[in-house]
Amino acid sequence: MHPYLNHLGSDLCRGLLEFGVGRPLGSTGLRWLKIHLANVFAGGVDKLSFSERVAFVDQNIDNIKNSAERPLEGNRWWSGAEDPFQCLAACMSLRDALESGDVEKYICFTPVQQVLFYCFFLLHAVCLDFLVSLPSIVAYHRMAHVMVCNIMQP
Repeated sequence: MHPYLNHLGSDLCRGLLEFGVGRPLGSTGLRWLKIHLANVFAGGVDKLSFSERVAFVDQNIDNIKNSAERPLEGNRWWSGAEDPFQCLAACMSLRDALESGDVEKYICFTPVQQVLFYCFFLLHAVCLDFLVSLPSIVAYHRMAHVMVCNIMQP
């Protein structure tokens, strides 16, 4: 992989990258694709609960389809995102999935960022023997630690 075009690069680099081998979305992939789109749109949306992020995407589905079909001539909704090129790539992938006829069998190549806060926190809590304050910290459930992974079902 080129040193300037990688998964740790800028928004433009990350928006251009796709997996070489796609995976079917399966029963939960569409939900995670919507959550990913809300995360890269950001602007506070990435701090909402998962169900609120999915609702945000559902409420903006016309803007998302317009962005995917007419990125430069349309309303350019994607350009208002915190990570606009990743947002545009997610818009295109979501539009393709919805128009595929069978969302669960749609082959997705988009790298999806998945929130792994609970596992991440518990690992560190155990390592630091810090479980005494676990209840107060877990109450802050909207923290957004992310990892890039292909969450689609094999």
